[in-house]
Amino acid sequence: MARLDDLFIIHDTYVCLLSDHLLPNVIPVIQAPPQRVILLYTPNNKERVQRFRQATESVPTEIIEKQVHPYQYAQTQRICDEILEQFPNAILNVTGGTKIMALAAFDRFRHNHRPIIYVDSDSQRILYLHNGESERLGDPLTVKQYLACYGFKADNINRQDNLPKTWREVEDLFAQNSTKWQNQLGRLNWIAAQQQPIFTLQTGELQDLLLKANLIKPAEAKNAGFQFTSDQARQFINGGWFEHYVYSLLRQISAQYPIKNLTKNIEISNDSVSNELDVVFLYHNKLHVIECKTRHFTADGKINPMETIYKIDSVTNRVAGIKGKSMFASYYPLTQAAKKRCLNNSIYVSDQPSQLHHQLIKWINA
Repeated sequence: MARLDDLFIIHDTYVCLLSDHLLPNVIPVIQAPPQRVILLYTPNNKERVQRFRQATESVPTEIIEKQVHPYQYAQTQRICDEILEQFPNAILNVTGGTKIMALAAFDRFRHNHRPIIYVDSDSQRILYLHNGESERLGDPLTVKQYLACYGFKADNINRQDNLPKTWREVEDLFAQNSTKWQNQLGRLNWIAAQQQPIFTLQTGELQDLLLKANLIKPAEAKNAGFQFTSDQARQFINGGWFEHYVYSLLRQISAQYPIKNLTKNIEISNDSVSNELDVVFLYHNKLHVIECKTRHFTADGKINPMETIYKIDSVTNRVAGIKGKSMFASYYPLTQAAKKRCLNNSIYVSDQPSQLHHQLIKWINA
């Protein structure tokens, strides 16, 4: 049975053809670092070289760049012959490039009896075309490396789970009682968003819960109402609790499923745009992005979810590529029109907090 790490012991040079979808080129390098990498790229795609370098900057390997014409078969053949003359123990990853580049490179490596691999992203396998064998693709990527493949940098990566235990208990109860407390929580969420210093709150179970958890306290002025105990408490009520709840569920799920690099509130940017992603993780080398909302979207359209749906679709396409997956997790029920728009954009919807654990498992395995 072929193994990539064994192959790179004998064959010290890894040749790959760059295209927009860099992951099939990058993953083998991170999984089993070769001594050197030779990148074949086209004149208009020098940016792909920089992205490859950023994604593999933690890997101790030499990188050599060679420019080829995307549609000159004989030129690519000649360059591959030169590579094999200088590095006779080279191996080819034929996954990327144009079809002309791939055919030319395949021809020269096969002629010289050198190993050729193809990375099948759908089945998550490395196919060894020279001998008909295959092996499972590893899960070596980090979120930062994945984002670098699409030209994004990641900052403020947060994997800590340092909320007070009483606050975690509150978020569980919020989710379990979503129907009962929807109206009160909707108003409280609006108060937190508006940063109102003093507010009133209906007497009852929810008020008692928030007081006990030290999220609110009586205002200093007598009979004036309540105030948040801190700005962190205000942010928690203003949707932070739901983001953390989703994050906590995924931590539980990761005990059964190979979720990697689970992260929340990550800030990403490239030369032209910046965004914050609520919850992000990798599962079988695919980036999963979750947008969490506690805003009460109304049927009359005054508070419209379409802007959020557009953001999810746009951001996922930019940062996760064709293999990425996205979810719109809403504390409140979404309209049928919103759900249809999500479906049309391949965005999974969860608007039943009490069912979220089951829905997350279903989504990642879909």
